[in-house]
Amino acid sequence: MKRKLSALLIVLTLLFSNAGLVNPVFADDIVEVTQDLNSKISQLPETMLASENVAKTFQQLLDIQEKYNKLSDEEKESVTNYSKVEKLLNPNDDSLNTEFVSQKTSSLKGKTIGYLGSSITVGFRSENVAFPDYIGKITGSITVKQAITGGPLAKKEGVRDEVSYITQLEDNLSKNENLDALVVQLSTNDTTLGIGMGEVSSSQNKDDYDYSTVIGAMEYIIAYAKEKWNCPVIFYINPYLSDEVIEKFAKENNANIDEIKEAYQNTYEKMIDALYKVQNKWNIGVIDMWNNDAFKNIDIDLRSNYYMADIIHPTKAGYLFWYTPYIQAQLEKELENKSTDEKEHTVTLTQVSHNRYDYNALEDGYTTDYSSIMSPQYYVYAGNVNKEEAETLLDQMKIADNLHEWAATIHVITPLNNDQYTQKDADSFIDLLGIGSSNVKVIGIDDGATFVNNYISQECYAVADIMTYGGTMDEGHDYNVPVPAYLSQPCQEAVNYYVKANQAEKGKDNVYLNKENELQRVVVGYNESLAEAFENAWEEVFSKNYRQHNEKTEFYMASVKQYTDPYLLINIPNFKELKINYNPHYNESLNGEGQYTWFEYIPQSTLKMENGSVPLVVSLHGNGNDARLQGETTGWPELAAKENFMVVAPEWQDVVLDSSTHEPGPNFFNCDGLEGDKLIEWIEMLEQKYPQIDASRIYVTGLSAGGSASTLYGAKYSKVFAGVGAVSAPGVDKDELTELVKTYNGGEVPYLYLCGDHDFFGMIPVDLSSKNAFEVAPGVYLPSVDSNVDMFPFIQAYQKINHLTVSEKYDMSLNEYYGIRLDNEQWIKLGVKDTLEGTLSNENGVIMKFAAIKDQAHWNYKPEAQYMWNFFKNYQRDIQTGELIRVDKNNNDKNDDKTNTSTKKPENVKTGDENNILLFGCLALITGGVIVYIKKKEMN
Repeated sequence: MKRKLSALLIVLTLLFSNAGLVNPVFADDIVEVTQDLNSKISQLPETMLASENVAKTFQQLLDIQEKYNKLSDEEKESVTNYSKVEKLLNPNDDSLNTEFVSQKTSSLKGKTIGYLGSSITVGFRSENVAFPDYIGKITGSITVKQAITGGPLAKKEGVRDEVSYITQLEDNLSKNENLDALVVQLSTNDTTLGIGMGEVSSSQNKDDYDYSTVIGAMEYIIAYAKEKWNCPVIFYINPYLSDEVIEKFAKENNANIDEIKEAYQNTYEKMIDALYKVQNKWNIGVIDMWNNDAFKNIDIDLRSNYYMADIIHPTKAGYLFWYTPYIQAQLEKELENKSTDEKEHTVTLTQVSHNRYDYNALEDGYTTDYSSIMSPQYYVYAGNVNKEEAETLLDQMKIADNLHEWAATIHVITPLNNDQYTQKDADSFIDLLGIGSSNVKVIGIDDGATFVNNYISQECYAVADIMTYGGTMDEGHDYNVPVPAYLSQPCQEAVNYYVKANQAEKGKDNVYLNKENELQRVVVGYNESLAEAFENAWEEVFSKNYRQHNEKTEFYMASVKQYTDPYLLINIPNFKELKINYNPHYNESLNGEGQYTWFEYIPQSTLKMENGSVPLVVSLHGNGNDARLQGETTGWPELAAKENFMVVAPEWQDVVLDSSTHEPGPNFFNCDGLEGDKLIEWIEMLEQKYPQIDASRIYVTGLSAGGSASTLYGAKYSKVFAGVGAVSAPGVDKDELTELVKTYNGGEVPYLYLCGDHDFFGMIPVDLSSKNAFEVAPGVYLPSVDSNVDMFPFIQAYQKINHLTVSEKYDMSLNEYYGIRLDNEQWIKLGVKDTLEGTLSNENGVIMKFAAIKDQAHWNYKPEAQYMWNFFKNYQRDIQTGELIRVDKNNNDKNDDKTNTSTKKPENVKTGDENNILLFGCLALITGGVIVYIKKKEMN
């Protein structure tokens, strides 16, 4: 039977082969073709964003498509994953949306850029996504897009005047208080509506222009922007339409070639000529895609079939890969040129008194990605110079770029007696520091260096760093205050003094270091110009630290004249040296909604680790504060680099209670807040962005109101967070938490609470008896009048959550600060400060921990990060069941962060302060959070 079947198959094969119905060779070819297609498809990038060469990938896709289309339906079934080709060929695919575009380094970062236009600015054929949206995401700039499809430049009655640029500008765009640049589309709508061209006016007054004409509208927009925002105006011109492009479009759409050429070539070129005439008058920027050969000379198939949805309107791909890179580069160049033209890296001082000249970079329009605490406050003493001589001196120092980068302030101070510096000038210096001293840098030049050496050195307890250039120094001064110093061309007496004051020892290259504290350093330079000296001073000393008083009171309430003990030297985190990717995100959407701001501190080492292996710490700022403070003043990023975890700091508050009216107002960045459920949604986004994150080891911590929110969120989202750390947290959220735990059925939640005994809110002692709290009236302290201060319900709530006996009331005989009996109670050194700590344990081990820090006010303290991390890292969460998992049940209270452990209370520790500062407006702080005197970055 088998032989018969085989013979029959041979006969049939020959029969059909001779009949031309079957071709065994062609069948083999088909297999080879389909295998080749499968191989080529597998080598394609997953999205066009991942392509190294879009034009090359597009051609590969066309080749695959051509071969695929020649196959029969049956043969096509052998081609696997062809949907990938279709997805890549879709120029408006969702994979090209802005949320998948990465931010890159750009000089546009943080700038607010307005875009005024019509359909091309809108993104008419690309789901309302256009180049302004991509530029905003890529550069970190703030996009203000005002565009309406069909809108003409000119406002002519009865000719779409309701959507004209003039109407849009006056009715909508004008609502923005600040623009760093205005980008205007040279519309093609005016050409098709028959609007007249007009003439360039000799006037500079916007009210003199006839904005019913094209040129009049241009001039009106430019003059309006100059008057309203005093910002550069940049027009962009659409890409050139060649005869080949027009003919191809007309043929495919059965359109009239001559009409298209008249409207989109001839008349539009007249508008371009008019624009350049306007540019000659106004010196505006022009981004010209029409005349740029490199831009317009691209493959016609790539342009027509991928980059353009029609003859005028780009696709997402067209915007992303064609328009955006060119416009972004030109925009950066235009703004840099304008900045160079206007600023020229110089500083223009303002005379504020007979002996002082000031400059404030923030007020001059410069911004920074760091909080104002990091911004230096320079005090320069250079002898009896006038304004012009002072400006020349700063030019010689080449300090302008530093001022601009850090949005810093500088004061050039001459002798009060117009002759030479005396003790009165030193006293005046202390008066100038006032309240809230943070990052004071003193520079002395020649006679000014002598003054700094002899006088400021004796009263430098609030000075972060000193630089001297030349000068002399008398002998016999007290070595009472360590101060980091850079000494250029110094006398030996000055070198000896600062080395001894810092208790430093000589290392290499004229660097002297204190072995116990490397911030106490002295660096000596010789044979260098003033510019070289400042550059070296910044690199070696100034960039490394700031200085604050947060012991007896908060730095933002501390009068430098009153608090005269040496302020704490605090390191400035250098993210580059730490190998941390610092990623600021301003006004970004979350799943296509809202405008949110947050800051990421990602150690580069963690990006190389396995997926699901990296812990995440979420750090929440205090009420109304700058979220960047949680990266700069907590110590978390530095520790993350050491311990390999990630840190993020969101603008979490949706609204902030106004400090004077108690009415809700905008948060620090004037954006939407990642509060409550939005915080969790954001964390889920981060897990997708960074698959290295271990979802079982996510911890939340915060300062003040952020600590209160952390306390609430730890219970409310117990499946998300494996531990909570609250720092100086008043009981703002205690009512909601108390109600929540009545029906709580989640897992245990490790809880650590830290607070200073000089916190001006006075959370500890928990009986609200602190005499170190703010005195709102003689003998009346803040805790007694602010119901938000009481945090004891936090303790009760977490006792219940963690299956502990709930304390009905505090008993101060059990613990002088927390009013409950604590296990393992002992005095330790946390950094340099005495701290009383203790724990609470359930049947599974330590689950709650409390620390009271001596001489600590209502602010972050960097050693707290290590202390919290040693607590956090003992716990993780089963994200499926919510059960708490103890990593080391037998040793979950390690002592890496503390020294000199003792059960004995420190003796002779002053716990009170003889004087109070009646800071105007402090009563308004009775809102449950802390309002810090820091300068806000203008955001829209």
